[in-house]
Amino acid sequence: MLLMIAIFTVRSRFGIGKRVKWSRRNVIIWGLFNVALLIYTLSITIANDALTSNYSAVTGVFNYFVMVVFFSIVLESFFENEEEFCNVLIIATLLQSIIVIASLSSNVRLALESVQIGDFDRYVNRVIGLGITGATGSIYLFTGLIANAYMILFKKSNWKYMFSLLTIFVSIMLVARTGFYAASVLLIFIFIYGSGNIDKKIKQNLMIIISSIVIGVVAFIAISITEADGDLIRYTLGRLDEIFAGTESKTLITISNMNIPSLSVETFFGTGVRKGYTSSGELIWHDSGYIQRYMSIGLLMAVLSYFSLIFYCAGLIKKITGSRKRRFFILVLMLMLVIELKEPFIFTLSYPFVFLIILRLTIKAQQNKI
Repeated sequence: MLLMIAIFTVRSRFGIGKRVKWSRRNVIIWGLFNVALLIYTLSITIANDALTSNYSAVTGVFNYFVMVVFFSIVLESFFENEEEFCNVLIIATLLQSIIVIASLSSNVRLALESVQIGDFDRYVNRVIGLGITGATGSIYLFTGLIANAYMILFKKSNWKYMFSLLTIFVSIMLVARTGFYAASVLLIFIFIYGSGNIDKKIKQNLMIIISSIVIGVVAFIAISITEADGDLIRYTLGRLDEIFAGTESKTLITISNMNIPSLSVETFFGTGVRKGYTSSGELIWHDSGYIQRYMSIGLLMAVLSYFSLIFYCAGLIKKITGSRKRRFFILVLMLMLVIELKEPFIFTLSYPFVFLIILRLTIKAQQNKI
């Protein structure tokens, strides 16, 4: 995010003088609901004496309100259209991807660890970047892939975007499986809907295949030169096929064995914590975003919070002209909801923020043409 802001600042002078359109009914309703959600979360957090907890519910909801609700609306006035935003995000993600791939070298990895604070022992068998680790890191990179896919599908399909698409995809593949699976679905969509013209689609597919071979050869040479950790590469690539393990999947087994507190007065209204001990002394610990939301702000508000986001996004998607573009946004929305089953990616901010800002800027560009 910081990289994206820095690049945009360098590339373009912008002011905050433009008025933000707050008058739209669905924006106001969604905004007011999230204000109410924030107040409610603060109340139950204080009531449960969980305000100072490391997993306090109010922290996540406040960050969500600022980044996803507020900034997705306000930043609309900073960009002329979605193409400008996508280009900035692609450049930032491409820089991160290069750093991630370079971390295959033990020297680069040590340098990255020395300039950051984090629990890198957890990711000893995985590559890292600047603030990029694990499944959450792979989703950060995936947001750049979304922007890249949008440009290829609806704006430009030249070698520069093909190169950035494949570079980002390779980095996602190395970081974690969650982003890799989501990215694979998006690439399949590009193959299917890459063009209404079959000849052009064939050219695009050939370009992707050729670029893949080139990147593969370059990566192999780079790895050989830098003497990257072969065990790390084998471990990373060996985990990618776990999705085909079905009920034998280690991730699925781990999540299914996590504790889901039964519905009670406490869990209906919310415990005020996403993880850890509740005020009643019960230990709750689950990775799924849906379960964490249910446990922290209660069943009723959790359901309302997710449905409010879905209805808001659906209302915006209806305004998109062109069935192929609508399908793209529906797919991105569905992927966001599916991966939330594994971890709270919606409340780690980057995915819904990028999705909403591209969606709103697309509508803005449409209206400006009228």
